[in-house]
Amino acid sequence: MAYRQGLSSDFVEALNRLYEAPEGSWWRKMLADPDLFVAIRNNYLNIYYRGCSLAKVSFDGSGIITDTHYKYLLKPSAARPYVRAVGGQFQIGQHWDSAKGLFIGGLDDVADLKAAARVYAGEEKKFVGAVIKAHGNVVDVEMALTKDAEEATDASPGEGASAKRIDIVALRWEDAAPVLDFYEAKLFGNKEIRAEGDAKVLSQIATYEGLLKQYTKDIREGFELSCKNLLSLSGVPDLRRTIADAALQQIDKLKINTAPILIVSVFDEDQRIGPVWAKHKEKLTTALSPDRLIARGSASSVRLATGVAPGAAVSA
Repeated sequence: MAYRQGLSSDFVEALNRLYEAPEGSWWRKMLADPDLFVAIRNNYLNIYYRGCSLAKVSFDGSGIITDTHYKYLLKPSAARPYVRAVGGQFQIGQHWDSAKGLFIGGLDDVADLKAAARVYAGEEKKFVGAVIKAHGNVVDVEMALTKDAEEATDASPGEGASAKRIDIVALRWEDAAPVLDFYEAKLFGNKEIRAEGDAKVLSQIATYEGLLKQYTKDIREGFELSCKNLLSLSGVPDLRRTIADAALQQIDKLKINTAPILIVSVFDEDQRIGPVWAKHKEKLTTALSPDRLIARGSASSVRLATGVAPGAAVSA
């Protein structure tokens, strides 16, 4: 499968009509929410919160279609948390369309959707979400590099599919040229960063590197189209639009950094200087090189490289 990214012009026009329509209030809310990341895929969108896709947005030629996994539809708190059964059959219907119901009524209820998703967003995804929110130069998240990874869902994740999804893609400037950097994040407690032999994460990073080299041309083309989409879409936040515009102006100079960077975080001072981590850190640094390992105690101390765009700083 060749890597693909970008929306058709018909899809963009349909989203813009939705943005202006009364029934598009959910779309306006999600675009404006700083906790959410709207990721452009292969003619569809994923709207992420802490690594959870709250909605897949697609276009069927006549209108916008959205799909949300049912596990995100349960309200995190409800006045009546029990479902009555009559004759052995649960009376689900009475719990819909009610302020006191168990289920979230629609995509407009962004706060409830986020609260429902928090249950499924582990500490690692929570950490990644905090890093994404703190960096305006993030241009993609959960980037799928294979067909299996792209088609993986919450209900059917697919064997090994998650190992082919890159956590963060960020734009950096180097000598007036835009560069795409790719980041994989692991928490200190993740066993994949520690092993007597080669740590499992090194194999994962090597897989990413091979796929990035294989699809460099496709990634370049997809990034260019996605930037054009962002400039054409109504309601895109100003910073994201500014970064897309700056990248497009220098798109012929775009570089794809095919050497992914590993972020290791959430550890205390004793763990940071302790002999156990020192051994594994040395192993990771030797395998990746020092500039490909970011080790910080918390998400707030992680800094993704940004550089300076021609004529202006692109701040995180």
